[in-house]
Amino acid sequence: MEGHNTIPPSAEFLAQIPDCRSARGKRHPLPPVMLLTGVAMLCGAWSQEAIPEWAANYGPPWLARLGFARDRGPSQPKLSRIFKHIAAAAVEAALRH
Repeated sequence: MEGHNTIPPSAEFLAQIPDCRSARGKRHPLPPVMLLTGVAMLCGAWSQEAIPEWAANYGPPWLARLGFARDRGPSQPKLSRIFKHIAAAAVEAALRH
């Protein structure tokens, strides 16, 4: 496939989304949270309640693949707090790439 452009990993672009959370109490880096959200939604988890359920069902091996250092992903209340502070325009810009 010489001459063809390669598609960079989504994590590369999701890492460009500004994380407005303070360092205190931050348990999960933003890129793995965004990757988890995207993968879970592609698998049919369309709500904030369904995303952590998807993570729990697939467990630590998938969380590690997505970049989590812990064996548990974020809970629904934690996702809600994270999403509240993310600028939609920044997510759209990252996904356009």
